[in-house]
Amino acid sequence: MQKQGMVKGLPTFKRENAKCEACIYGKQNRESFPTSSWRANRRLQLVHSDVCGPLQTSFGGCKYFLLFIDDFSRMTWVYFLKNKSEAFDKFKNFRQLVENEVKEKIGTLRIDNGGEFTSNEFKTYCSENGIRRHFTNVYTPQQNGVVERMNRTLLGMARSMLTFKRLSPTYWAEAIHTAVYLRNRSPTASLDGITPYEAWFGFKPRVKHLRVFGSVCYALVPKEKRTKLDSRSLKFTMIGYSDEKKGYRLLTNGKFIVSRDVIFDETESKSAEEIEDLLHKLENKGSKRNGKMQSQPTSPNWYELDFPSSEDESSSPSTSTTSSGSSSSSSASPSSSSSSDSDSPHSSPERRTSVYINPLYNEGDFTEAQTSEHQLPKWAVQLLKDVRPDEQNKTGTRRAHRSEGNFALIANDFTEPSTYNEAVKHKEWQQAMVEEYQAVIDNNTWKLVDCPANVKPIGCKWVYRIKYNQKGELDKYKARLVAKSFAQQEGIDYEETFAPTAKWNTIRLTLALAAQKGWKVHQMDVKSAFLNGDLQEEVYMTQPPGFEIEGQEHKVYKLIKALYGLKQAPRAWYAKMDDYLKKVGFQRSESDDTLYVRQQGKYLVILVMYVDDLIITGNHDDHIAQVKKELQAGFKMTDLGLLHYYLGVEVFQRPHHIFISQSKYVAEVPQRFGMQDCNLVLNPMEQNSKLSKF
Repeated sequence: MQKQGMVKGLPTFKRENAKCEACIYGKQNRESFPTSSWRANRRLQLVHSDVCGPLQTSFGGCKYFLLFIDDFSRMTWVYFLKNKSEAFDKFKNFRQLVENEVKEKIGTLRIDNGGEFTSNEFKTYCSENGIRRHFTNVYTPQQNGVVERMNRTLLGMARSMLTFKRLSPTYWAEAIHTAVYLRNRSPTASLDGITPYEAWFGFKPRVKHLRVFGSVCYALVPKEKRTKLDSRSLKFTMIGYSDEKKGYRLLTNGKFIVSRDVIFDETESKSAEEIEDLLHKLENKGSKRNGKMQSQPTSPNWYELDFPSSEDESSSPSTSTTSSGSSSSSSASPSSSSSSDSDSPHSSPERRTSVYINPLYNEGDFTEAQTSEHQLPKWAVQLLKDVRPDEQNKTGTRRAHRSEGNFALIANDFTEPSTYNEAVKHKEWQQAMVEEYQAVIDNNTWKLVDCPANVKPIGCKWVYRIKYNQKGELDKYKARLVAKSFAQQEGIDYEETFAPTAKWNTIRLTLALAAQKGWKVHQMDVKSAFLNGDLQEEVYMTQPPGFEIEGQEHKVYKLIKALYGLKQAPRAWYAKMDDYLKKVGFQRSESDDTLYVRQQGKYLVILVMYVDDLIITGNHDDHIAQVKKELQAGFKMTDLGLLHYYLGVEVFQRPHHIFISQSKYVAEVPQRFGMQDCNLVLNPMEQNSKLSKF
């Protein structure tokens, strides 16, 4: 600047090569990743590997897939895993397969730092067999770019195939398997004029047998499996290629078969508009997933397959011993490279199996336009008009109109939306938001004001949950308006936050006393409980998404009562409920602040409060009914009758005994960790045993 006369009086400094520590702290970036020019000069000299997942549980119960890529030939193998711990066994199988095929040894295995590759047994096995492990740096997947790029490529191909043929995402394993099969027989920029298949096996692959994934086909029923007047063919969906037989993997009614005598109908055509629409959906999904498949589809035009749970294939013409959805596959065997000729066309099958069903809703059915009328969006105003008179004052999230056609599957297998923009597309969530908003308004929770100077209002968001009953069935849709409490500051807009909850010992003791005395235990639920708590501090909040008042978007809400998400909301609700219970004659226990007892003459009532869930028991049913009326006079409550399901525990009441169970929870735990198919043992685990990882 001094040389060019841009400033005056700039002193001259002697230039030094010393590092500036402050600049390093403030400006350091990652080093660039150079393009590697080194390539293996023999097969198996370098093998790239990675585990991708977890994905949505596949038809065969798998959540991950494991890739191996030979650096020299770029040949790819895929194995499907239910748990990451299976990776070691799959690697041993892979090593035996490839070393036996080419009579060469694996030299180096390039992997990341996942626990499946760093275990002691994996390390010992590689040391004993002379395999060098080459790890990437932590959080540096770029150093294993060959397999990372292949993961992205295969997932993109799988999404495209499933979307274009409108197959359920649970068949992602079959799509990945087929994608690997095709990639091994396709040209790549890493090889000069040959395919990975040829570079590995030494001869060109045959591709005459390739067919469109997901296309309709007809498989010949062997004469041993049919009578004189039975149809000679059955309708299937082509789902891939077998690694163990010269045949196609076919799907119908949730069953897989392998057959060579197949006639394909690949004439299904789509208009330019349909193709453009599908491509648009793929782009939207790709931007949301960042290269990873979601556990549930979000596109409103996904089609679901209606398959029975049975996996018996005894009635199929022939069966395959390998399923890509439940076991490993290499997609590389030369026996599957050639196809067999098809027989002459057969007569049309009489028994038809439909593979697709209609979508549940269409795009554009719901809009987000706003209107000044009622200070609500148009869709919200219409929903308020549609609510039945007997449900207008209710705050539950059960739908006012449950048409049979839309109740079977809602929002793609009961997907809980994560944002308002996702939820507003579905009528069920619209209804839930309107009811929650109306409950807030009826409760006089806030008032609209201009934002005071030097005050930064906290934000709010919608949280969506699907409620299930004790049988695991859908009960209701619940939308909750939640304040973003992370913006609250202690001493300014909140003080104390602690609120007691019932101890399990108290609940068990109450149930035991009721069983001993032969009392009935009742349950009540407070609707929008936290909205009843009175605030002592001044809290300002922005207007809820989708419910901004037209022309007054700049204004904010001053909260009069507590709102879900506020740090002091649980304490404010407890204080409100505690005062009311004392007002109607209950006395609080000195041992548990959530246990209340009321005795009037010979009548005794015991009440236990866990936030907004109340259990009530006593020695006289009429007196309990009177207590319920008094509680409903003070708060909006739902009388759930006798206690059946409480805090995840199933309760079965019989005269003079009460049985509690967590069978639903116990059944869900093995499914969560992929152990639902494990063998059962009769001996229980030792209590208080400590498990350690070797």
